[in-house]
Order: sequence, then C-alpha cells, then structure tokens
Amino acid sequence: MMEKIAMVCYSVLFAVAIGAAACNGASQDNSFRPEVEIPVQCKLEIKQDNGVVFALLIFESEGTTPGSIPKRNLLFGDPRYGGEITSSLFQVTRDGQEVSYRGLIVCDTGPSTKDDWYVLEPGQRYETALRISDYYDFSRPGEYEIYYLSYYQPWGRYELLQSNAVKFVVPN
Repeated sequence: MMEKIAMVCYSVLFAVAIGAAACNGASQDNSFRPEVEIPVQCKLEIKQDNGVVFALLIFESEGTTPGSIPKRNLLFGDPRYGGEITSSLFQVTRDGQEVSYRGLIVCDTGPSTKDDWYVLEPGQRYETALRISDYYDFSRPGEYEIYYLSYYQPWGRYELLQSNAVKFVVPN
C-alpha cells in the first residue's frame, strides 16, 4: 500500500513539475492592463473550528489612486472547475516540514480581460475566506505556520503578493 501511495505521490510531483514548466514558458498576452499599479497589503488570519481550518485574507490598498489585483489571487475559485481553487496560494509547514497542497493546479495563460481583475479604490479593503483544510492536511498534531504567497504577471514582470505568517497548534 505504501509503495502505491509513494508511486502516486511521485507521479503527482512529476505532473506538477511539468505543469509549472509549461506555465513558466508560456507567452502571455495581457490585453487588459490596469492603468495604475499600487501596492496592496495582504493580511492573513486563521480560524479553527472542530478540525476545520479557515483562512481569512484581507487585501487593502495603500495608494492614493485605484489599483487592481487579479481575481484568481482573491480565492474566488474558478467557475470552469466547479469553483475550486486552481493553484497553491499558501505556504504551509508543520513542525518545520512542508505540508503539500492537495488541490487542482491549472495553468491559465489566456489573455486577461477587465473581468479578471478586482479594482481596489484608495484605502479600500477586500476580505475573502477559504476553508483551507480542503486543500491542505491539518489532521496531524503539531505547530503549523502558514502564509499566503501569490505571483502574477500583469505587464511582463512578476509581482509578489505575500501576507504575514500565522502560527497555530493542532493539539494531540
């Protein structure tokens, strides 16, 4: 049984590596480019309820003009995939060891449209929540550390959006 699980894990890791290479090598024609790029802060809060872990993300603009961030970075889920999250948006460790993402990984290199972006007005906040335990295994006891990390490519250069790190304990 363990050999079968190991084989599946290696197959998944290989598929992820191939998919990531394809995503990174694909050309991207972003036909919609927001007019002004502004810094956006991302704050993460974690809530636990009977073994279920929720991530609350709070995005807030710091600029004096409107700015945009990709909707896929806001955990809307992709309607083409049943509303599922389609990439690993969190870095999770348990007792210093990486906890693997268990969800879909989809490489979407199509052109952006106005509907792909969420506009944050100056000082505006946007909050979104995700039942993150659907995508990462928090069933084992230990100290977990988690943060949101997302790269996107609005104008041919990568932008990084990262939250604060949050630690919490799952008791025995």
